[in-house]
Amino acid sequence: GNVTGVSSATAEIGPKLLELIREILPGARHIAVLANANDPFNKSFLHHIQAGARTLGVEIRPILLRTTEELHASFAEMKKARSEAVIVQPSLPLNRAAEVALKQRLPAFAASEGFPDMGGLMSYSADLTLIYREAAVLADKIIKGRKPAGLPVQMPTVFRLNVNQKTAKALGVKIPASILVRADKVIE
Repeated sequence: GNVTGVSSATAEIGPKLLELIREILPGARHIAVLANANDPFNKSFLHHIQAGARTLGVEIRPILLRTTEELHASFAEMKKARSEAVIVQPSLPLNRAAEVALKQRLPAFAASEGFPDMGGLMSYSADLTLIYREAAVLADKIIKGRKPAGLPVQMPTVFRLNVNQKTAKALGVKIPASILVRADKVIE
């Protein structure tokens, strides 16, 4: 009864990430999901992605990463299992995941706005600027005496689609015009 906050809806947009993957890679049927074993949020993250996968007829291969040192081995496992793309949970080291994915020539996606800036192929996520602004508004209300229990958890209403064309070219992936016109940011 004393909790409020702002959600990034990362787990809930997992199915949307799958839809975007299928739009970019229409033949993709085997998608790995690199999840953080140490993050209790991984259960919800995987649950939503698996629910979306059933709808799209996609096979999800979850890989739980316990340490950063397991990153290279996990990508080798994905390639061996013939995964055609990977979704990376944002609580993992995204810089390293993007780097290894590119080396392994595996298209990588994340629900983290800055992932394409790090070399990942694409991100779809809540607008962080607006999330931070909403968090500040909630903090202001609480400081001024409002009870957290009386303030609803804020859900995002604006989402950002970012694409790294440089990574796409390096992977030999053609980003459809339908994605590029919707993208908020395209990295050349």
